[in-house]
Amino acid sequence: MMKLDCFGSYMVGQCELVNPINGGEYDLFLTTVGWEARANFALSKLAGFAKRTIGLRFESSTADLDEKKSGNQEELLKAIPDCKLVNLLGSTRVQDNFARLRHEILEEYRLVGRPLRVVVDISCLPKSYILFLLGLGLSQDLFACFDSLYTPGKYDLVGPPDRAEPSRSVGPRSLISVGEWTSVQIPYLTADQFMPSSRDLIVTLGGEIGLSLPFIERTEPRNLSLIFISESAPNAGKSMHKSEAQAYAELMEEPNVARFDVGLSDMLGVARFSSSAAQGTTSGGVTGMAIGSKSHALGLGLAALIEGKLDVVCRIPTGYSPLDVHPRGDVHFYRIVDRFEPHSYFIKS
Repeated sequence: MMKLDCFGSYMVGQCELVNPINGGEYDLFLTTVGWEARANFALSKLAGFAKRTIGLRFESSTADLDEKKSGNQEELLKAIPDCKLVNLLGSTRVQDNFARLRHEILEEYRLVGRPLRVVVDISCLPKSYILFLLGLGLSQDLFACFDSLYTPGKYDLVGPPDRAEPSRSVGPRSLISVGEWTSVQIPYLTADQFMPSSRDLIVTLGGEIGLSLPFIERTEPRNLSLIFISESAPNAGKSMHKSEAQAYAELMEEPNVARFDVGLSDMLGVARFSSSAAQGTTSGGVTGMAIGSKSHALGLGLAALIEGKLDVVCRIPTGYSPLDVHPRGDVHFYRIVDRFEPHSYFIKS
């Protein structure tokens, strides 16, 4: 049984799943029809399925990716024949897709007539959408709980740069994103003060440090906290791609920078750190920048739900590399329960 701790107005917990959870306890299961090999891996950790299932399928940039998605969609529909498929625009069209997702969630809420018990497979869902759903559902009292399944992937963090643009031999290393980055502030995860006179920055980082560097430097924070994934964090004994090593060295030369390492699956570690940083700062505001893992992004979003000084932004690339990410083999489970919503207690911990 997973241990739940109080975190603001929520009860939260995390664990690696050994035995499947009872999917039949949920009103809604949300998953993504992605192209990656890990897209449906977490289904094996659901014993029974929710009353309703929605499969989100973003418009593909190539015919090859569309074919891979169709294969994963066929597999999903074999497991859950009554899954409702929702076709969205390309994943970089965030504002249009946010509006469509909000409409779909409101329809599910009206159908059930009370806050929903929701479980989401976040493995192939871009971080901006994970955070949007988290903020929408819990801040607007549409969800009684927001549970998540996460299948970590296998990544080569040392190999050749720019998989999507193999002709490039210089510049920052691209692992999963393509082109210039813009940012999106996540609705419902915004700070109380719109334009504070001073701002701290908390950044969760993964395998694209070089591309992250100019994105971070635009903010000019008063204090900069970098959260690396412990298992892949830069250190003296670890091989790094040359451009990544250069970017890391440049980042660590920033004034008032501090580095912290948190395990890939430790969503609560990021949430607790971010909450403490927001409470302890003398700056007017804190921005959480979700660049690294999806589990760490979830931690930033949870902290933003309870801290009025903290808002969350995501990077939006021009496109995504067609990297086929295979499952590492483990599945992690995260529970965020509104402890003041009576319907949340129908979910067993």
